Amino acid sequence: MPPRGFVIKLTAIAFLTLLPLWVTLALKWPIYTDFLFYSTILKTFSAQFWAGELYPRWLMNTNGGFGSPVFLFYAPFGYYIMSAFEWLSPIDPHGFGRLIIGLTLGLFIAGMTSYRWFKCHMPEKQAQTGAFLYASFPSLIYICYHGFSFAQVWAVAWAPFVLKTAHDVTIGKKNALPVFAAAYAILTFIHPLSVIAFGAIPCLYILVFSPPAKRLRTTFLAAIFAFLGVASAAITLVPAIANKAYIASEYYTDRFGYAGSLFGTFTLLPALGITLTLAGLYFELPKTKRALNTHLRFWLAILVGMIALTSPLAKPLWDHVVLLQYLQGAWRLVPLMAPAVIFIAASWEPHVKSRIIFPFLSVTTLGVASLYSANVFFYETDRPAADILKYNLISAPEYKTRWMSAENLDFQIHLPESYERMDAISFVNGTGHASIISQKPRRIHLHVDVASENATIAIKRLYFPGWVADDPHIAVQESHALLAVHVPSGSHDIELTLPWFDGEKTGLIISLSALCILTGLTIATRKSLGATAL
Repeated sequence: MPPRGFVIKLTAIAFLTLLPLWVTLALKWPIYTDFLFYSTILKTFSAQFWAGELYPRWLMNTNGGFGSPVFLFYAPFGYYIMSAFEWLSPIDPHGFGRLIIGLTLGLFIAGMTSYRWFKCHMPEKQAQTGAFLYASFPSLIYICYHGFSFAQVWAVAWAPFVLKTAHDVTIGKKNALPVFAAAYAILTFIHPLSVIAFGAIPCLYILVFSPPAKRLRTTFLAAIFAFLGVASAAITLVPAIANKAYIASEYYTDRFGYAGSLFGTFTLLPALGITLTLAGLYFELPKTKRALNTHLRFWLAILVGMIALTSPLAKPLWDHVVLLQYLQGAWRLVPLMAPAVIFIAASWEPHVKSRIIFPFLSVTTLGVASLYSANVFFYETDRPAADILKYNLISAPEYKTRWMSAENLDFQIHLPESYERMDAISFVNGTGHASIISQKPRRIHLHVDVASENATIAIKRLYFPGWVADDPHIAVQESHALLAVHVPSGSHDIELTLPWFDGEKTGLIISLSALCILTGLTIATRKSLGATAL
């Protein structure tokens, strides 16, 4: 267990780092759409989970009751954990406080996991210093005050644990391989894009640092376990891929084109800052301490490679490697440079003449980020929050459905008046009477009396494929971006269900299969490798 004093100091760092956000929030509500977006999906996911839905994929009470498919694409792990704070909802109805708590927990987790990793390579005092530096890494502060994505913060926080398990594999620790797989699975459930940006590094570590006689076998086994760990999260990954065609994903291309991010503002400045800071630390080292051991050479090579991937020289690679394009931009790589940067800094820190470079940078970044966030995200008035909060609008345009795009509907900031006044169920054509008896995220019970020959009836819910009716004479269809049914004349009790979203069943089967294979491999490798594993 980490020393008590270390835990107290780390808690203070995590809390004080985000204290300016609490102060700003006490003075004024945020108006920045990212802050409102993450708060909204956090509070609605939590409410749906505690209402009995084990995996809320369709957020029912967003967009003025029309719903949103956000969690077909967002990984759920952090939101499950943060659902434990649902008891705060009476005093935190908009989810603002819970979002900041999630960011604070991310910084604390970052310190704890990096401490465990550094302890494998450094003395106690150095490991603690490294953990403090990791938890206050400027790129993490930037995410907390600009992007507000606590899932991304948690992914950076989890990366050192994946590296710690990789180290355990190289030294032949018992059960290291299944724990290594579990670390990859959790990282995927936290933030799949971070697996693309970071996932190869722990396997490269194993390739470089495993005993030479067992290097290839160990690396091969580790790669299989890592792949199966990622595959066990297919229940999240496959629906995200399968349903991408149903949302306005062209917005990603317009806003997040990777070509424009290569040495853009959000990549060039951090790369320069990291390079100049580490160069300054190196030249402050006594000449006797400037020799680079194997671990330092490895992490310097990783850092140079990641910086190179953010430069225009890497454009041909981005053009041809589709997985990289899923990152939406090279800036995704910058926060995940933290393990390499802080390992190097923590290794050199005890020997430099001045020990204030990293603390100075972190405090400066915190000050600049606080002022920028307070001014831009809380006090400007060009993005009103009133309707967003009133109707729980999903203010990320990439998550509107393609049928909304076809109808030129935009729920980002305001709910159109015609949709605000819309009844829960209404006749598009035909005559009669219709009512909703009950409605859940995946089940709608209707009673319909059609006086005309037939009728099309629209439900106050955005259309998304997968819905089926219990009566073969009832056709489920889309009408002006809404879920609708085509009903013949007469009186009908109709039950609509959404048993599976596209890819959901396949993803579940792959996840269960991967877990079964992992179990079998764990037993097999334990028998073949003995008590000392590798």
